Amino acid sequence: MLSMKHRFFAHLVMLAAAACLVPSASATWSGFRSLGKTPVIGEPSCAQIAASEVMCVARSQTGTLMANEFSKSAWSGWTDLTGTVTSDPSCVNDGSGNIVCAVRGDKYTLTAIVFDGKTWGAIVDSGEQVFSGTFGEDAVVSCALLHTGKVLCAARSVAGSVVASVFDETTWGKFSTAMTSATSAPGCGSDDNGDVICMANVIINNTNVIVVNRFDGSKWNGVIQLANGPGLTNSVCLALGNNSTFKGQEDCIAVASNSDVALVNHFNGSIWQGSDWSGFGQISGYVAPTTSCAPVSTGSIVCTWINLPDSLLYENTFNGTNWTGYVKVGGTPLINGPSCTAFSAGKTMCVVVGLNNQALSVTGP
Repeated sequence: MLSMKHRFFAHLVMLAAAACLVPSASATWSGFRSLGKTPVIGEPSCAQIAASEVMCVARSQTGTLMANEFSKSAWSGWTDLTGTVTSDPSCVNDGSGNIVCAVRGDKYTLTAIVFDGKTWGAIVDSGEQVFSGTFGEDAVVSCALLHTGKVLCAARSVAGSVVASVFDETTWGKFSTAMTSATSAPGCGSDDNGDVICMANVIINNTNVIVVNRFDGSKWNGVIQLANGPGLTNSVCLALGNNSTFKGQEDCIAVASNSDVALVNHFNGSIWQGSDWSGFGQISGYVAPTTSCAPVSTGSIVCTWINLPDSLLYENTFNGTNWTGYVKVGGTPLINGPSCTAFSAGKTMCVVVGLNNQALSVTGP
């Protein structure tokens, strides 16, 4: 019998060929719903508050953050938050229903703001200056749940290293170095097992390579080189679920900068070593740089992109065994996004930005 790792690698090989075919339309997604007429800048970031409740945060045209909550089957409309920011936010549920959003502030330092379920708090400044990488100039910060009430946020430092700090909703912890000589901002995700895995591009021996590192709550477990270039843009990592079958397993997905196709690499949750990663396989057609993925159910995730030929939203779903295929969600022509999060049982919500800079949401698959 083939192991999970080998089954996963086998279906990636098949999909690499299938992705070149004309994608079909998906009939399982809802229609698109407006978040309001207020224009947004850059990529929104959304996180689930509870079942069928989602909070989205984005930059306003005046350089502030603004928030929009989906509750009782309706969006609240955009509300301005305090403070001036200089990057897109990265938002995550802290495991107890609070939403933590980290962003680069007006002093180019890593800052965060917390929604406690009723109100937003004041911005908490870490004092650590952070910058973007070669790819994804606005995608600076990436946050992921570490433990209940604690979120790890990572970014590229002034010196070009990927640095990270644990934020407990009131205080930033000591910054640690995950990677050096980084050429991109990191993409981080919880493994649902008390760890966070981050992926980024770095320079090793004068070559641009793709690496990962894992933070176990107290230390980084060590850099693993997954592949030599090309560079990956806006990478994301996502757990497959915390049960006996998928515990500690993680998918890391990003778009290759030289071919504009999305690639996935699967970690089997075993020992932290290169042989426990599947290798990269193609799961999309010709797409824009931003990748966003969210859980559908235990062992199942969905990843979405803006398809370059028609500027519409497309997706591919991993059902626990196979990627089901690159298919069209639809909508109107889009310019930014997507940002996806868990929504309800078996459903994900994704938020995108249309040509008028107004945000739209859709649920599926």
